[in-house]
Amino acid sequence: MAGESLQATLDRQLGGRERVRVLDAGCGAHGRVALPAQAHIVGLDISADQLAKNQDVHEKVLGDIQTYELPPQSFDVVICWELLEHVPHPERALALFARALKDDGVLVLAAPNVLSIKGLVTKFTPYRFHRWYYQRMYKIAHPPIFPTHLKLSMTPRAIFEFAARSGLVVEFYNIEESFMLVDARRKWHVVGWRWSLIRNALRGLSLGRMQPELTDWQMVLRRAPAAAPGAAPGATAGATT
Repeated sequence: MAGESLQATLDRQLGGRERVRVLDAGCGAHGRVALPAQAHIVGLDISADQLAKNQDVHEKVLGDIQTYELPPQSFDVVICWELLEHVPHPERALALFARALKDDGVLVLAAPNVLSIKGLVTKFTPYRFHRWYYQRMYKIAHPPIFPTHLKLSMTPRAIFEFAARSGLVVEFYNIEESFMLVDARRKWHVVGWRWSLIRNALRGLSLGRMQPELTDWQMVLRRAPAAAPGAAPGATAGATT
């Protein structure tokens, strides 16, 4: 679920809006962020079974987030929570999300960091290992996970570059170590000097590109209103002086 800081940012961005149209992209069986009571939520998912279970959305659309043609400038909010890692072309989904946002619309993203120890282990191990790990470590008989791709086009740096190209402003960004990695390190006694040694070695070998312990990130991006015709450079529609 969304953390307090991300939720506070979203609440602030949506404050004062009477009617909010939301796309929950890859909605699964339930929502991940709190939305205004008057929000109209469209759920998009590739799984008919997950859509059938979801009681939070008002419209259900069966489709692939990488290819489904969303109406342009049709949503105040687009949410994609922990799904980009499961698609082979996240950049295509991101482009469709950006196109679907209204002026001043908000894009909420959450995903694993591929350039972390958790991300790289997940990326380069087979799907059956992921299922075994969840079953063995967390006693989940039927882990609700899908094959993972974790493309470099969804690293935090790539998302910042996407935002700049797409006219989106970063309103919130957080990256942190997941409870799962903390729990796993404790179980395997990889703490203290042992963890420091591994972390520093990975940073050095990757020339500083890796963030071994920073496993998961979240962002809130906003589409800046388009400049009004004839406005001075840098001015936005509705701006006052």
